[in-house]
Order: sequence, then C-alpha cells, then structure tokens
Amino acid sequence: MSDKEEKFPLNFDATTWSIEEAVPWIFFGDASAEHSWPEVTKLAVGYVVGEVDDGRLSRHQSEVFSGLQKHLRKLGVLQRDTAITPLVWCRVAIQFWLEHGGRQRKFVSAMTRWVQAKNKGGVAMVRYTNQKYPSGREIPLDVFLFRNIDDTTFLNTELKYPSLGTKTAKQAKAKSTDKRSAESQVGSNLIAAVKLAVQESKNGRQGRKNFLRTSDPVTGKFRFIGSREDLFAEIHAISPDIRRERLMKNGETKEAYKKDSVIRAISKVAICRLSWAKASGK
Repeated sequence: MSDKEEKFPLNFDATTWSIEEAVPWIFFGDASAEHSWPEVTKLAVGYVVGEVDDGRLSRHQSEVFSGLQKHLRKLGVLQRDTAITPLVWCRVAIQFWLEHGGRQRKFVSAMTRWVQAKNKGGVAMVRYTNQKYPSGREIPLDVFLFRNIDDTTFLNTELKYPSLGTKTAKQAKAKSTDKRSAESQVGSNLIAAVKLAVQESKNGRQGRKNFLRTSDPVTGKFRFIGSREDLFAEIHAISPDIRRERLMKNGETKEAYKKDSVIRAISKVAICRLSWAKASGK
C-alpha cells in the first residue's frame, strides 16, 4: 500500500479523541515503525498527564515532552481520558508545530485528505457555539487552524465542520458581493465617522460599562453590550459628525445621515449583543 493510500489509525469523523489515543499518533506517528515507539509514546502520554517525571527520561525526551505538556495544558486539566474533538486536535497540533517547528507527515497527510473530502471544492468554514458566543460564530477553517487565537474560545464547545459544495460556495460568494455592495451604499465617510464615534464612546466614562474590553478576535469589531439602537443613541449624542446638518436648496436643514444608514454603518464596525453583559459579569 502506498503512502497516499495508507490508512491513518485515528478516525477524523469520530466525536472525540482522548489524550491517550491522540498524542502518540499526532506527535510521534512518523516513528511508529520503530521498535522503541510503543515505549516512547507510553512515556510521552504519562509525562503529559503527570504520571511520569523527568527521572525516567533522557535529556532529549525531557525537552520534547515538557514542551508538549506545556502546550497541551492550555486546554486545561489533562488526564488519559481527556477527550477533545478531532478538529480541535488539528488546531492544537498545527499551533504546536508553528511554535516549536517540525510536523508529522502521516498526521498532516491524513488531515489534508479529510479536509479535502469534506470541502469538495466549497468554502471551508468552522462553526462553533459556546458561552462567549451563545448564538454561534463561523470562521474560515484556515483561520481556525493557523491564527493565534485564545484556545479557551474553543473549549467546552460544539464545533461543526460543514461540507460545502460548489452551490454553497457560489452562495457564499454572492453573499460576500452583497456585503461589499451594502458597504458601498453606506459610504466610507459615514463608516469612518461611526468608527471614530464608537471609539470615543468606548474611551469615555461609560466605556467600561458599555463595551467588552477586547475587540472581536475574528473580525476586529468593537463589542457593545446592548442593541444597535442603544449604540446609535450613544454615538448620536456625542458625535457632531453623526448628527451634523446640511443646508438644502430650499433653505431648510436636515441631518446629513439618516438613522437607518448610521445603523447599517454600526454593523460594519461593531457587534452589538445584550447577552455579553453576563459574559462580562455585569
């Protein structure tokens, strides 16, 4: 059987992989044909979960295993049966290799085949829900795997990898085109004015009360605790640019920006949710 057809021992469509199942094949799988592999991986799993100390290891093993243990402990308390979804394992593995160098050919090849089979030429997205994003979030698969994101965002959560075919890809492209069109309709000047006003609101006396401290890790948007109507009221009260008036030909004046245009511009720069009040301890 060729390398391309070689069956990888871990099932990527499984619900979860335990520490004991995953560590040997993800991080040491390329050496699985070596006589010492069972003993080495047994020590690796034992060290990661705190059952083996440095006294039983060579200097090289101690360096490798301690780095792996430190990386995996970002996921929380580790035991042999600690279960993590294959999708999260893929991210954990790639982030480890980006930080420490190297990769495991067998695992990466199997993961690539799995991704290609799921994707089928469509748009690869990861959808997840958790306490931070109770209504759900969706990000591109490559962002999920490669971007430096706080791993706690994805813990104790439901992750779904939708298989998106050509039709769905076209729909996604059309949606993206519609989004650009909407931004064009709103106007770059208004978006810039709204972004500045939102920043001023966040920096003001009530900013700590009305906003989460950090921006959204995926979109970079402000995170406002409340509705878009609430944020509109905030920035309309403090920003001359938002509420400025213009002189009409008949001598009358009216506001330069309609409320619904400002609301649409708010959607471009901020995510507004009342549910974040609980997440921030309000």
